[in-house]
Amino acid sequence: LLREGVAQELRLRTKDGRPVWARVVLTPVLSEAGERVGYEGFVEDLSESKLAEAYADRAEERFATVFDSAPIGMALVDSAGAVIRANRAFTNLVGEPPLEVPGLPWTEILAGQLGSHRRFFDDSDDHTDEIQIADADGAHRWLKLRESRPQVSGGYSHYAIVQMLDITPQVELESVLREQVRAKNDFIATVSQ
Repeated sequence: LLREGVAQELRLRTKDGRPVWARVVLTPVLSEAGERVGYEGFVEDLSESKLAEAYADRAEERFATVFDSAPIGMALVDSAGAVIRANRAFTNLVGEPPLEVPGLPWTEILAGQLGSHRRFFDDSDDHTDEIQIADADGAHRWLKLRESRPQVSGGYSHYAIVQMLDITPQVELESVLREQVRAKNDFIATVSQ
């Protein structure tokens, strides 16, 4: 039921049967005596904007699914460095409960662990580093940290993505390999004398 003077969105059908979305506004037409003698109406086709809205909703849904289920830790960060959104892998890596992360400056989430690690909103659009952190239980882990600011028309975005990947197994393997190479070189040096 249409209400007078109120814009309402309705799903209608065209003469050929196609569904369309429309914004409809009805205004009563009054006689000189003040009696309602009819209605004046305005109809605006909203089909394209509803289609764009549905597309944007599906795109956001796809982004959320990919972002939230990514195997690497990711956080969307604003220009002040505060976390807007973080996935479960990120919260697991930093040891924070998921509900406590949004709003925190991401560099403070690892307070005391980043040392002289610089903030990402300086003069670059991409930065990668390897950092060592200590878990709550005191165990040390190595993280590959990447901060990226996408370029948009007119410069850089006001947002960035922070990605973290636990590379502890690779770092430990590299250490073992270095030790084995050192031992081999020592052995060769001893034997050749």
